Amino acid sequence: IAAMAKMLNDKEVGIQQATAITLSSYLENYPQLKEPIEQILKESNPYVTKRILLNLGQSKSKYAVNMIKPYLDSPDIPIKQAAVFSLGLTEDKRALTELSRMIKKDNEIIRATAIQSFAQIPDAPLENLIPYLDDDKPKVRLATVKSLSGRIADIPSISESFIKIAEIDSDPLV
Repeated sequence: IAAMAKMLNDKEVGIQQATAITLSSYLENYPQLKEPIEQILKESNPYVTKRILLNLGQSKSKYAVNMIKPYLDSPDIPIKQAAVFSLGLTEDKRALTELSRMIKKDNEIIRATAIQSFAQIPDAPLENLIPYLDDDKPKVRLATVKSLSGRIADIPSISESFIKIAEIDSDPLV
């Protein structure tokens, strides 16, 4: 890793970026990589940015949430979506506040991704997602159903909500 870390300072931007993508998965064990990866992240194209964000999430590093947060407000929707998704990958409870904020955004895809990411965090208060079963946006409703369906038996309020929806829905397939 130490030999690869030197490549973060290579004069070729492509080598720096490829190295940052690779090493971002190892951040938990090598905190000295944080600053150079953050710098490359700021200067990268959208593809590289998304790859680094996803690797940060998968790393489950204690630094990941704070490194991902600035990209939640990116004007680039795919980068914002990757950041929201990556927060869920961290499985870090500190991500719940930001995910709750993103659930309330205007963009349906960002909201749906935030709901799914919220549900990935261990011990997340899933009851907070129940109101979105009745959201006016189909992608948000579907993401909520997918996120909660595996937990119906565990949390009575989720089970009750699913039953209510089935009782009032006129679709014979429900």
